[in-house]
Amino acid sequence: MFVINRMTKNPMTVTADTKVDEVAHLMKKHNFRRLPVVDDGKLVGFLSDSDLMRVAPSPATTLSRYEINSLLAKICVRDIMKKDVVSVNVGATIEEAALIMYKNKIGGMPVVSNMGAVVGVITETDIFKTFVDVMGLADGKTRITLEVTDKIGVVKDIAEIFGQAGVSIDSLITCKKEDNKYEIVIRGDITNIDDIKAKLEAKGYTVVDDPEMATYVLMMNILYCDKKQENNAAAGAVGAGALGAGIGAYNNKGFGASAGIGLGAALVGGLIAKATEDTIFQMQVDI
Repeated sequence: MFVINRMTKNPMTVTADTKVDEVAHLMKKHNFRRLPVVDDGKLVGFLSDSDLMRVAPSPATTLSRYEINSLLAKICVRDIMKKDVVSVNVGATIEEAALIMYKNKIGGMPVVSNMGAVVGVITETDIFKTFVDVMGLADGKTRITLEVTDKIGVVKDIAEIFGQAGVSIDSLITCKKEDNKYEIVIRGDITNIDDIKAKLEAKGYTVVDDPEMATYVLMMNILYCDKKQENNAAAGAVGAGALGAGIGAYNNKGFGASAGIGLGAALVGGLIAKATEDTIFQMQVDI
């Protein structure tokens, strides 16, 4: 992925002699947060809404709107713009742009051609959108997270397991951790997730439990109990079972351990709920 495919192309620009009141009106009208400053076709500065805020009167000012506009009309862009501009070449990759922004602690920067002409603007929003697209989040795919050691053939093993199961991998992201280990996040249309988990674990890969799923199951069952609280035994069993599953997942004992704990808790919860419906239901809500 390259910056040219993710940036805002042909951005609006201003000159260094443009008055601040004009720029403020322009940015508000078009909902811009940043504008490149160009003189004679060359980038000479970068202006952001934070630069405007530095010279704008406080909201508590006693100045009238006319006086404020008159004050800003006396200031030129060159007086408040950032002159040491951090920029990125149009041929750079999106990860290079992200690294530049991260190291310089900036939220956006102009994109320039090999001749120094401004051809675009890349911002943190563009980076976030790229991350969302790479992870496949917008498509609502099923996620599996693995913890693996750094060795040759890991991706091959994973691809073969998914291929044999007839599942296409939509995205696969690796993140380096400590102790020579990597976290691999996979997304796809996975319907037989338990079967794939079992095959991955049989290959020696650790499938990381997702705490978000345990929380989701717990909350859904609390809502179920709220709707069906007249069934005392079911209310206690479902609520306690979900709690047990959550505890198992939290302690990283794996799906099998969490299911076992959940089943035991469900049986105990069912007996308790017969005598103490109100207490059990309140406990589920408090959890």
